[in-house]
Parts: sequence; structure tokens; C-alpha cells
Amino acid sequence: MREKYIHKPVPTSDNLAGTYEMLLGSCLAKVSASIVSSDKSYIFHAARSAQVVLNEIAENSGTYAYDVMQYYDADNPEKFKAELVKAINQHLIVCESVGCKILQFETFDALYDYCMNP
Repeated sequence: MREKYIHKPVPTSDNLAGTYEMLLGSCLAKVSASIVSSDKSYIFHAARSAQVVLNEIAENSGTYAYDVMQYYDADNPEKFKAELVKAINQHLIVCESVGCKILQFETFDALYDYCMNP
């Protein structure tokens, strides 16, 4: 019934702008840091936060709703991280398909040169 009355958004460069950067720069960084810390509580909260962001992106932009929490295992957080990376890479494909310009740098020096030497 919900589908009958609520218009589902369609992915566009406007509603996807910044989402890839958010997933990569915030969510994946938090998950990676939590794994390094070996704090199971931190790992869970970082994983749950990443899932919330993926849910919000799907709801607000009409992209596929990735369920990465199904791969969460407190004793094997690397599995979750690997699945999150897969979801982020799939999201990159969606972003590029609608014309989002995603700047990617292989090294920190390349990023530094881009930012400091326009």
C-alpha cells in the first residue's frame, strides 16, 4: 500500500552528490578504525552507523538498499568490512551512471597536489 501513495525517488546526480564520499570517508574510515582498536562495542556501533547511512541513501535517492549488517560478526569484523567495500563500490557505479563527478586519488601526494596546486 505504501508504494501506491509514496513516490519513490529516482537516483540523480543531485540526490547522490556527496554520498560516495560520505560512505568512503566517514563510514569506511570508522569501520576500519574500529577494527584496528579491537573494541567489539566500537566495531558494532561503526557497523550499525554505516548501515544507517546506506539505508538513508537508499530511501532518499532511490538506490538499492544494501543490507551489510547481515555480514556483521563481532569475531570476524573483516568480513563485514569486505562487504561494506563491495556495497561502496556498487554505489560508486550508480553514482557514475547518473553523472556524479567523483574525484579519486591513488596517493596522498596526488590529493595534496590537486588541493594545493589548482
